[in-house]
Amino acid sequence: MKFSILKSKHRFTDFFLLFLLMVLAGCGLIYEYIFSHYAGRVLGSLETVLFSIIGIMIVSMGIGSFLAARIKDAFVAVSILESLIAITAIAGIYIISGTYSLAFELPKIIADTYQLSQTNPPRGYLVHYAENILEGSAYIMAAIIGVLIGMEIPLVARIRQSFHQQHLEHNTGTVYGVDYIGAGLGAFLWVIVMIKQEISTSIAIVASINIVAGYGFIMVFSRYIKRLKLVITVQVVSTFIVYFGASNIGEWQSALEQSLYAKPIVVSKNTDHQRLVITEGRQPYTGEVTYDLYLNGQIQFSQQDEHIYHSLLVYPPMLLVNNPKNVLIIGGGDGLALRDVLKFPVDKVTLVDFDKGLVSYFKEVGVVESDTFLALNEYAFSDPRVQLVIDDAFSTVHKLMAAGKLFDAIIIDLPDPSHPDLNKLYSKQFFKAIKNILNSEGAFSIQSTSPYYAKPAFLSIKKTIEAAGFETVEQYQQNVPSFGQWGWSVATKKPTAILDRFEEIDMFPVPNKWLTPKLMRASFEFPKDFYSGNENIKINEIGSGIIYQYYQEAWVEQTRYYLF
Repeated sequence: MKFSILKSKHRFTDFFLLFLLMVLAGCGLIYEYIFSHYAGRVLGSLETVLFSIIGIMIVSMGIGSFLAARIKDAFVAVSILESLIAITAIAGIYIISGTYSLAFELPKIIADTYQLSQTNPPRGYLVHYAENILEGSAYIMAAIIGVLIGMEIPLVARIRQSFHQQHLEHNTGTVYGVDYIGAGLGAFLWVIVMIKQEISTSIAIVASINIVAGYGFIMVFSRYIKRLKLVITVQVVSTFIVYFGASNIGEWQSALEQSLYAKPIVVSKNTDHQRLVITEGRQPYTGEVTYDLYLNGQIQFSQQDEHIYHSLLVYPPMLLVNNPKNVLIIGGGDGLALRDVLKFPVDKVTLVDFDKGLVSYFKEVGVVESDTFLALNEYAFSDPRVQLVIDDAFSTVHKLMAAGKLFDAIIIDLPDPSHPDLNKLYSKQFFKAIKNILNSEGAFSIQSTSPYYAKPAFLSIKKTIEAAGFETVEQYQQNVPSFGQWGWSVATKKPTAILDRFEEIDMFPVPNKWLTPKLMRASFEFPKDFYSGNENIKINEIGSGIIYQYYQEAWVEQTRYYLF
């Protein structure tokens, strides 16, 4: 449509209507992202939840477009629609977090009611189904708000048509064009600004924009709204509901987030990439304060037993190398693996982590918890031998390879392959790049998830490292109380008899308060049939998602519920 074909007196209202549609389209897309992002953080499996919710909202928007044809008065409908969208969005966060918290607490509630054991609460099929229904609230709310958003475009198109009392040239194209531009601007604002904010802040801002848009529409088109008093009443009531919801949603979220953790939360914040939660507990005998770190709801370490995990990650590769001087650590932004590496007489350690916000918590003096963590990692980041690189691990390794850099030992301390983005860091292509920057006499280790809970993923990691060209790959395990049974892999470029090398060690060259040579050697023992069926395990290519799939399937299998 060309503005020149409109009567001069209608140009402002038409411009306002199109501008309003653009703003609402931006809000609609941000709602999609907020719901999918928040539900993914709460439910886990961020990628699956995100795409599912966006898909549900798109289908629901199509349904909303069909339903809009049944609405007779488009002016009244648009006025009330903005209020409903704002209320639904605010209520959605309350409902998603509330129902999920209830699902989490349901087995405990049943155990209390029927005086069952708290250490082994009921996990039967009925409990499982009830939990699924409660956790499904995210998808239900996404569908509802999708239907409401989907009504906007056809209603605005009808208003333009009826308001100007003529057939507007390219009306549909103009409306959809403006809608797409608005959605693009919404996506830009989400990525640049809102993804870094707390969900409560983002949802309050966007819901407020809907309310303001509703008032703007009423002011400009009041003479065309037949039930004006009703519309104004709805708008005022909605304003109070949104204000009350936005004012209390932060406190509500904090209370519900706390319900998901056994220990009190002392820090809860978003970094540029992850949700960081730190809980505080006490040693059972000494009463000493201890902290646990969670990222996106998954525990990364507990102060009480992190030494087990990090000792077994660091010592095997460092002991396999004769006098390692140049070491690369990938991940490990908490500085704990770095702390153990620096106990050896190294000349330089390069640590690569993509999350500056996480690293700063273990690097810079700030709050009490941060000071405790600085003491825990023994101020490792302040050591002049350390070079910190804030960047993506995959790209950094390839830059190092292009620059011809070589390292005596490489230690990979990454989260489990629970997300498609992490899958590439457990791929054959990535391990080949690791091989190219490792000295011929060098060794590398990588945490390899649980050999008990995620056995196929654990086995696939070994086969993938072997497929990348490493001559010797050995795996080992140990119980870490905070994680359960956990596993690691260590590899060399030469056919080194790793266990024979460890048999020669009677004493570590550097102290360790927990690990001993005998205990380290014992960790390489597995049941005699552990690797049976290994021939069916697939190698993980960068685009295959094999380890990610193995990991997801294994954890679903391990958490399957049975009647008690």
